[in-house]
Amino acid sequence: MPSRGQDLELNLATLGFPSDRVTVGQLRRRQPTIFDQSSAFRIPAGLLEILATVHLENVVARRAFAAECNLADPFPKEDRRELIRLLDAEYRRYGISSGIHQTRQLLRELEAVARKQGREQLGRTI
Repeated sequence: MPSRGQDLELNLATLGFPSDRVTVGQLRRRQPTIFDQSSAFRIPAGLLEILATVHLENVVARRAFAAECNLADPFPKEDRRELIRLLDAEYRRYGISSGIHQTRQLLRELEAVARKQGREQLGRTI
């Protein structure tokens, strides 16, 4: 078992994020500039927006993991309510969520998996 804080790391590759439900077709319809080949030398704003959504999900997951492992909050300046509000807007835009209650549930599920990963790394099963 690793010592507290040592070698504890959230494995993002094994988490199921709500944004994983966004398909290429959905992106193409909602953010066509991402796929515009004539803009090869600049980063389309739509791509930055979906990357921002992915980043916010990572913040939520990393905070839950850190809390479970008794580690310092990796994003102490981020307000949870604001994260939820921002993600709710994006999830509605992409058709992932129909409203704030569903968004909260999706994020609770993400946090639960991140906390479980923390417990497993600490050698706890409950």
